[in-house]
Amino acid sequence: MNGFDYDGAIYAVAWNDSVYIKKLYRDEDGFRMFSLNKDYPEKFIPYEDEPRIVGLVVGHFMPVEGV
Repeated sequence: MNGFDYDGAIYAVAWNDSVYIKKLYRDEDGFRMFSLNKDYPEKFIPYEDEPRIVGLVVGHFMPVEGV
């Protein structure tokens, strides 16, 4: 898969007309996608669905209030 470097990293991935920012793990037949929010269950993305890695999430920001 193009753009996938290692298991457990957080990626932006386009799948089924949506974009997700999730922790990904590669399996033999697809990706396992985990949310850092425990309210969302694990999802499996089969390679046959042609998921696209948009990019690796390398940091975060917090908006500055009162500016």
